[in-house]
Amino acid sequence: MDRREGGVYPNLSTAARPLQAAVLPFARRAFIIQEKADRSRGRPGKGRRLKMRAEIFGADICPDCVALKDWLARHPGDWTWAEITADTATLKRFLALRDTDPAFAPVRQGHTIGIPCYLFADGTVLLDGEQARAKLQG
Repeated sequence: MDRREGGVYPNLSTAARPLQAAVLPFARRAFIIQEKADRSRGRPGKGRRLKMRAEIFGADICPDCVALKDWLARHPGDWTWAEITADTATLKRFLALRDTDPAFAPVRQGHTIGIPCYLFADGTVLLDGEQARAKLQG
C-alpha cells in the first residue's frame, strides 16, 4: 500500500529497488577488499574449508550468532563476520539490507532482528542456518 493511498508503509517493491542497487555493489566491493586481506593472512582453525564467499551479519549478544561463530571457527573459509553492534556503518548496511530484501519479509512482519544473516557474493540472502551452511560448504 502506498502512502498516497493512505497506507502506513510505502510500497516496498518499488522502494526496495534503489536501496538494493546501493547495498549489493557495496557488499561485492567489500568481498573483494576482504579477499585481498585474506590472501595476506591465513584463516585460523581446522575443519572442512568453506567454498562460497559470504558476509555474515550478526552480534555477539545474540545466542544464535555466538553458536554460529563457534561453528565457523571450526570450518574456516571465505566468509567475513560483520558485527552489527561494532559500528554505525555496519549496522546501517545491515538495516538497509533487512528493510529492502524480500527474504526479510517474515522478519519485518514478526518485528524481529533477522540475525544471523548470510549475504553471499552472488547476491543471495539467507536467514536459515542449515541452508546457508550447506551453501557455504558447496
